[in-house]
Amino acid sequence: MFISKLAINRGVTFTMIYLILVGFGIFGLSQLKLDLYPNVQFPVIAVFSTYQGVGPEDIENSLTRPLERAIISVENIKHVTSYSTAGNSVLILEFDWGTDMKKAENDVRKSIDLVRDYLPDEASDPVAFAFDPSLMPIMFVTLSSEKLGDVELKEIAEDQITPRIERIPGVAAADIRGGMERE
Repeated sequence: MFISKLAINRGVTFTMIYLILVGFGIFGLSQLKLDLYPNVQFPVIAVFSTYQGVGPEDIENSLTRPLERAIISVENIKHVTSYSTAGNSVLILEFDWGTDMKKAENDVRKSIDLVRDYLPDEASDPVAFAFDPSLMPIMFVTLSSEKLGDVELKEIAEDQITPRIERIPGVAAADIRGGMERE
């Protein structure tokens, strides 16, 4: 109630304050950069390694734990999640926002190199890469027809649709998944 009375008694002052706030809002809005697909870099690095024919418990002891111990010393790691399945070891490293991910990726690779000689010889070399959402597909297209079979639909996709999509500026690749091959 006090603010209402003050606004009525000092109408010009409140109008000026309102106009200044609107002016700052318009200025701020004009300074915003608009982008359909902004360049977002998630602070996540994944480390993969395989060791075929080995169970989850052995994977954890021979791959996952040594990798965790080596990687945990990397700066700015917020959280480490690891998965040990039959034949596979996966570590997901979450970093603080604002971390230089190229440097973090190099640091992770250096840490892996320190324990590489202690990992089983039969296991694949651990691979570390930063998650990049720009590598994810933007569009999926599904073809179906009541009149055409799977072979004909795949031929249409290969001969007509894929070349047209690949000619669009900015399209890196168009992949075909599924369908049947003509024998």
